[in-house]
Amino acid sequence: MNKKFAVVILLAVLFSISRARAATEPEIFITWRAFSYAPSDFRGKILPSPRTPIAASFTVLENGKAANLSQETVYWYLDNALVYSGRGLQTASLSGSEAEGSFSRLRVQINDYRGRGELVVKTILIPTVSPEAVIAAPFSGDRFSSVNVRLDAIPYFFNVTLRDHLSFIWNVNGQTPTSIEDPATLYMNLAGVAPNSNIAVSLRAQNPARGAENASAARTFIFSP
Repeated sequence: MNKKFAVVILLAVLFSISRARAATEPEIFITWRAFSYAPSDFRGKILPSPRTPIAASFTVLENGKAANLSQETVYWYLDNALVYSGRGLQTASLSGSEAEGSFSRLRVQINDYRGRGELVVKTILIPTVSPEAVIAAPFSGDRFSSVNVRLDAIPYFFNVTLRDHLSFIWNVNGQTPTSIEDPATLYMNLAGVAPNSNIAVSLRAQNPARGAENASAARTFIFSP
């Protein structure tokens, strides 16, 4: 047999064996859900703000199938501190970091997988973000022509279950509107306002249950009837 051909065959065999071994290696997949607020039409990942409750779960895939972990002792670590351990423990309740802009390191570990002394481990990073507030308008850009305008406060990532659990304070051109039926909605009647006037609107959203949890937003509109 040609030596070069034999080397090619050997390399192909070794590559196939390597791929077969890789295919059988168990791998952990972790998922998590933060219980902070986001509007029902929000399509992104709901992120935790400081101290947001988080539910996490994991599975192990081996040979393309979910493994039975009922007899495996599982260890959960948060920022290298052991928070849970137990047989078949595939879910955990956690709390987000207290520092905005930081990451929590969540690690799941099985030390003796299948009783064969094999360590199976996975670490993920969970971000902690600041709550946010957005002033939503029913028109594109910052220029509008209608005398009657509705603006809505859209909060994100507060530690509440309903928007109504938050307080909202509006300010229009330096003045606080009165008699607002729905604090999350601002109605402006601009009859008598000069064309091309600037309307400066600011918003402050706050969680009364957590005094330090708040967010602000500001927009300047141009009234162009």
